[in-house]
Amino acid sequence: MVGEPLIPVRPYLAVAQRDGELSAEQVAIVERALTPVDRRGFAPADIDAGEQLLVRHARSFGPEDLKQLADRVLDAIDPDGTLPKEELNADRRFVHLRPTRDGAWTGEFRLTGAVGAKLKALLDPLATLRLCPAGQAVPVAEGSAFITPGPLHDIDTRHHGQRLHDALEDLCDRLLRAGDTVPSGGVPATVIVTIDLDDLLNRCGYGRSSDGTLIPTATVLQLADQADIIPAVLNSSGAVLDLGRSRGSRRIIKPWR
Repeated sequence: MVGEPLIPVRPYLAVAQRDGELSAEQVAIVERALTPVDRRGFAPADIDAGEQLLVRHARSFGPEDLKQLADRVLDAIDPDGTLPKEELNADRRFVHLRPTRDGAWTGEFRLTGAVGAKLKALLDPLATLRLCPAGQAVPVAEGSAFITPGPLHDIDTRHHGQRLHDALEDLCDRLLRAGDTVPSGGVPATVIVTIDLDDLLNRCGYGRSSDGTLIPTATVLQLADQADIIPAVLNSSGAVLDLGRSRGSRRIIKPWR
């Protein structure tokens, strides 16, 4: 916090990297191998010994051989450590979400067994393949795009990951539509979107959520169709010129110019 030098998290790996004895790929393999066990419940001495072993053999092993050795080292470290497995899973639980520069979101997570089972039970029914009679629209791999299929194009072409993504979106929509049954800090869940009035009227451009995420105007209109709206008119400095209200609003759309 005050600019003081910190000791390396992986001291043996740091020395080998500084001396130029390992390639960037080898360093990454060792780091990825030890990260899953670098938490509570694993003996520090075992992790230290594993790091020394991997660094020592990395000097003469290629990447593929080093990966196999890393797997063996992980198998040798007690996965239960000093805590029961349930406590370890609870301690390691996390969800990380972050916006990307192109307007998407990315992240990673580790769920406890109970949460994972609940989420899977909710997503699986919504992520099943959708078969449509010939001549009806079916989703295609490009996200929300649609095609008009011919006689032989009646199969959902989304891959499994895309179906899970769309199922998660469907689940979020259902929860948001539930209104007061889904509180957010004691108040109904709210999505705030700011959009230029001309873009809104011409159905072009983007709106911007309160966290800075860019949302296509077409998507903004879809959100508005599912929401109770409080329209607000702002000037170029962001001051509120006019504010309308509707009952039980969960989302706000703020046109401004």
